[in-house]
Amino acid sequence: MSELPKISVIIPFYNTGESLLRLLRQVLRCGYENLEIICVDDNSSDDSLAQLKRFVKDESEIQIIEQAKNRGAASARNRGLEVATGDLICFLDSDDEISKSFFAKLESAMRGEAILAACGIKQRYLYSRKNILQYVTAAAPRKAGEDFRTYVVRLMTLDGRLYPVVNKIFRADVIRKNKIRFKRNLDFAEDTRFVLDYLDCFEDGLMRFIPSALYVYNYGTPTSTVASSALRWKNWQRSFADVREWARGGGEKRNFYLEKLWLRFRVSHALAVVRSPLSYTEKRQYVGFLEYCGAAILAKIKK
Repeated sequence: MSELPKISVIIPFYNTGESLLRLLRQVLRCGYENLEIICVDDNSSDDSLAQLKRFVKDESEIQIIEQAKNRGAASARNRGLEVATGDLICFLDSDDEISKSFFAKLESAMRGEAILAACGIKQRYLYSRKNILQYVTAAAPRKAGEDFRTYVVRLMTLDGRLYPVVNKIFRADVIRKNKIRFKRNLDFAEDTRFVLDYLDCFEDGLMRFIPSALYVYNYGTPTSTVASSALRWKNWQRSFADVREWARGGGEKRNFYLEKLWLRFRVSHALAVVRSPLSYTEKRQYVGFLEYCGAAILAKIKK
């Protein structure tokens, strides 16, 4: 028996047969000796489930769960959490990719007192064929005397490394004890809400950040919902309200960081619109002229 902690890998999928199999091959090639792979079919309408069943005939590590109705990624991830038996939890998106050292480096970072570990991301824009490396520099250190929640909000003002779940590893006992689940009524930033709910279980804690792009996020796949949901400003407003509620009661200093975070959300929304494959006329339905011009200039600079 391996002495490594068991990692439960939860992968929801819907009509992503070929890319799911590509991801599973990468997961198996990682060589981590104690994996539990849980694939949740969100009632695919094509042959994705049949492809997976043929693939897993000789792969005992892979468990398949079938949803009777299409309920979205949040519901599928929750189904995976219901059956996961691992010591640690990872979530992967079926149309993305991982590096060979993904699990080993995340598990190593969780040793000791760490409550969460996160790695960098290579964001691959399929329609423009551009790659952007994100979160590959050291995270800002915690200031002397800075309380945990203030530090979390400050990190969120600096970059987005805390927002997704797919670049992270979580302690399963905390998720089970506190019955943490994804909110099924959300189609945008439900993963950020999950991270906040998880961090809400700790008064304090050590988070470790790996400055390497171990996860590849393929932006613009046919099954992606982010491209459309990120265009609506009301979704960003609701997500900010979640952060503000989480940070409530932190004093004036945290309010200052919340103001900076509000500005960051506005800029991020405008960038999402500018970077979308929509026409100029379509994009202008979501942002004003000045916002569009500013975001277009910033997008060119960030390239």
